Amino acid sequence: MHVKTFQITLIALTFACCFSYGQNQSSSTEESVNKILKERQKIASVINFSDTYRIQIYTGTSEELKKKMSEFKKQFPDLDAVVSFSAPLYKLWVGNFRTRIEAERQLLALKKSYKQALVIKPKK
Repeated sequence: MHVKTFQITLIALTFACCFSYGQNQSSSTEESVNKILKERQKIASVINFSDTYRIQIYTGTSEELKKKMSEFKKQFPDLDAVVSFSAPLYKLWVGNFRTRIEAERQLLALKKSYKQALVIKPKK
């Protein structure tokens, strides 16, 4: 009787260990995949710059630009920001959207803080 109980306990522990190992591995794999996808998005944003849409949230002097950039990074840490200079003005462009629809959706959220924001399609 003790042998049967021992065998059942051993089998149950084996399944429990295998099941928990699979969950931990799945979780770490998912985290790794998410990190890779984020890095891929960053690389794609540089490569396909002219094929994307951005949102312009500021146009003006360099001093004010620094303040706006800092303010923006605190409010929207997940969106990237790019500074463009077209004499004599500096422009702050944010996001990197493949379609205009994606940019328009984000624009709605940004308009609450940046009333003058508008969707642009940068040229090379």
